Amino acid sequence: MKLLFRTLHKQELKYKGFLFIFLLMTLLVSIASVLVTRLTGDLGQAAVDMEMGVLFRLFLILTGITLVRAIASAVSALLLGRFAGKAGYRFRENFAKYFLQKPFAAYDGIKTGESLSVFSNDLPGAVELVSGGGIRMIGDVISLLVTFVYMLYLNWWLTLIYFATFPVLIVLQVVIAGPIQKKSEKRLAMRANATAVGNDAFQNASTVMAYSLEELMRKRVYGALNEWVAATKRMARSYLLLIMAGVLASCIPMFLIIGISANQVIQGQLPLAEWIAFTALAMETSSWLADLSQRQNQVQTAAGGAKRLDEHMTSEIEDIHVGDKLEPKGSVALAARNLSFSYQGEEGEVLALDNVSFEIPQYLLW
Repeated sequence: MKLLFRTLHKQELKYKGFLFIFLLMTLLVSIASVLVTRLTGDLGQAAVDMEMGVLFRLFLILTGITLVRAIASAVSALLLGRFAGKAGYRFRENFAKYFLQKPFAAYDGIKTGESLSVFSNDLPGAVELVSGGGIRMIGDVISLLVTFVYMLYLNWWLTLIYFATFPVLIVLQVVIAGPIQKKSEKRLAMRANATAVGNDAFQNASTVMAYSLEELMRKRVYGALNEWVAATKRMARSYLLLIMAGVLASCIPMFLIIGISANQVIQGQLPLAEWIAFTALAMETSSWLADLSQRQNQVQTAAGGAKRLDEHMTSEIEDIHVGDKLEPKGSVALAARNLSFSYQGEEGEVLALDNVSFEIPQYLLW
């Protein structure tokens, strides 16, 4: 979470208003979902008792709550999609500004395709972190808390037994997912390196051919691709363990709670409506627990991209807003006046442009 909010602040993206409304809609959806589950249990009880009037009233209430849930869910999805679009635009805009304001000397000694690799591979991960995975994890926690409170209301001791297994199973998934996340981050790093090497080779094709470097570049590109493929295979093999851990984590508490609660229904200690609602909510939380490790892996992967983007955009930039602003008028498309430019070379500062002025008419650009 710390990386998520740090990324939002660094990219100067306003999020407090969106986050408040999104979390409010998420809370409304969670409450409506719990009520729908409870009413489903009441419908089952009314059907057993053959109470048609009760069935009709419950059906109307259920329809109204379902409509509210659908509207709130649509609003939250719309807000999230809109925020994701804004985040994508802002991140790319800031990257372009940074790239243009980065000193010329800062590119010395790095691959020409490194910035393009960060832009194409890591920037989308950063956008996903702030507008998808990280925000959804906060929403999942709210939904889980609402479900937990209502299950406590239905049967507090069964709820405590059910959720008592969660910490151990969550720790188990985190321990198993940890090495897999590292392999996933390694794979992303290899992909970024392969992209950078490929961009470096194909962008400078004339230089490669002029100096007969085809074989050297072929070895570099193939070597980077082989490392990427090997890292992908290692990560794919590890996913089998992750899936098994998720299934195990969801099945153990679910089987336990169904067996105990069903016995209470048989003995007349738990109403049928409450049992239906309780087990339905337990199944939802069980599904959340089963997907936890995979969601955590996705968030960590996106966080890896955000971290590399942050590291790439930490170097000093030049102030391009100094001097007078020149507004081309009439048929002039591009103009410069008293333009000077220098960069730091091996033997000191090199003056590339010295007090240059020019105008380019519009018809020369077409």
